Amino acid sequence: MTLLKQTLHGAWDSFFALLVNRFELFAVELREEQERFIRLLVVALLSLLLLALGVTLVVVTVLLLAPPEYRPWLCLGCGLGCLLSGLLGWLRVRSGLCRGPAPFETTRSELKKDCGVS
Repeated sequence: MTLLKQTLHGAWDSFFALLVNRFELFAVELREEQERFIRLLVVALLSLLLLALGVTLVVVTVLLLAPPEYRPWLCLGCGLGCLLSGLLGWLRVRSGLCRGPAPFETTRSELKKDCGVS
């Protein structure tokens, strides 16, 4: 009976240690994902702010220097340029989110190893 108790106790301790290890790994990966998200968000917002400021200054300067008969066409061109720039910025942020590693990739692979799933 004592041998069975010791074996069960050892198995329980091993299982608990494995579980604690997996939770610690999950916590580390969660922090990494938070840092990555915040970094991307800050870069995206600063880029958006600087892009808007730069485009506004360029458009105002061009419109002030252009003859009155060309101003409507310049407004159209500047508007299309802004739309294109915004689209390219959105695609860059999206690719930054898609290109990164899958969230909690290491935790999932370790859990698959633990369960024997290939």
